[in-house]
Amino acid sequence: MRTLSVVRACLVVAALNFWPFSATGAPVAPPQTAGDADSQKLITAAMEVDYLKMNFDAAKKKLSQAALNCRRKGCSTGLHASIHGYFAIIHWSGEDARELAIEDLKNMLKIDLEQTEDILKSTISKRKKKSLIVGFALETSDGIRNAREKLEAKDLDLVVLNNAGEPGAGFGVDTNRVTVIGRNGKQQDLELMSKSDLAEVLLDRVEEELSGR
Repeated sequence: MRTLSVVRACLVVAALNFWPFSATGAPVAPPQTAGDADSQKLITAAMEVDYLKMNFDAAKKKLSQAALNCRRKGCSTGLHASIHGYFAIIHWSGEDARELAIEDLKNMLKIDLEQTEDILKSTISKRKKKSLIVGFALETSDGIRNAREKLEAKDLDLVVLNNAGEPGAGFGVDTNRVTVIGRNGKQQDLELMSKSDLAEVLLDRVEEELSGR
């Protein structure tokens, strides 16, 4: 426990040195100097990669490079102090420090998942007659099969399948390409187009379906 206390104390000291406070108590970003950017990259690599992998020698080497960079180019006082703080952390690299690194890594990787309600499926008993229900399926594999299963399980009139791994489609781009599957099983593979044009095509399809009711 003594080792863990020392490690935590070093972390606090490093943090306080790196983030100075104004007279009002508000944190003030430290002034940047020539060596800050390069040294910070080395510190990040040392502590967020090597340290968590318990590769303490590699972490020390990167911190030494960061310290040398600060001496050559100059670093802010807080950053220079944080290097010494991190050196102290790695110095206590016995079993307690290893356990701390493993526990930190476990906490980073731990994700608590909770099953949520299927909103679209929950509306089945509440739908009005002659309503047109359209669902969207974002898939990464077995897209057609999964989309057809959703079409049936959620009692949809149309399902719009989007392949997240297809170039030019999905997130982060202005274009998309989808496949529309109807209740009758008919499949319509649309071409790659802008998302605004795709919206118009889908609205036209909905209008067409509604006019036939």
